[in-house]
Amino acid sequence: MTKLDLSDLRDDGDTVDLPDGRTLRVRIVVDEDHSVTDEEFWGEFEWVRGSRWDDHTRRPDGFDGNAEIFDRDHGSVLWWQPPRGDYALSYGRGTKEFAEFRQSVRDLLNYGFKGVIVELLDGFDAYQRPIVTQSESLWGIDSVEDGALAYVVADLVAEMHLP
Repeated sequence: MTKLDLSDLRDDGDTVDLPDGRTLRVRIVVDEDHSVTDEEFWGEFEWVRGSRWDDHTRRPDGFDGNAEIFDRDHGSVLWWQPPRGDYALSYGRGTKEFAEFRQSVRDLLNYGFKGVIVELLDGFDAYQRPIVTQSESLWGIDSVEDGALAYVVADLVAEMHLP
């Protein structure tokens, strides 16, 4: 098989036509089964409910001075403790790397992990929607930026074993 040019599969809904008339389509969807709060790699999270006299600045038990408030919601605050132990960051607070990591955590809290699906389309149904004849997917992806999507798409297409 000749090497496919997958460079046009850069965003949700993008397609590439195959030499045999079929089409590959990439879909990027929210992964509703993964949460940043479930994985130690991203740190620890805890919602703290306060009273109307409480300013919500007390850290949860076990959180250290590195912890910070990430969100506020109707009398509760979400505390984030950066990773410790096996997942401790090699860079400290105040560095560019720490700021980028914090932003990644914040983005995952706000927008969630992604699932990438590559579909093989062949023909149309009675409503002129493409017929999906085969698909491969990968879930729990934290970012599809900076070329990461290209690697995921290439791996998923390889798994399809197209002739």
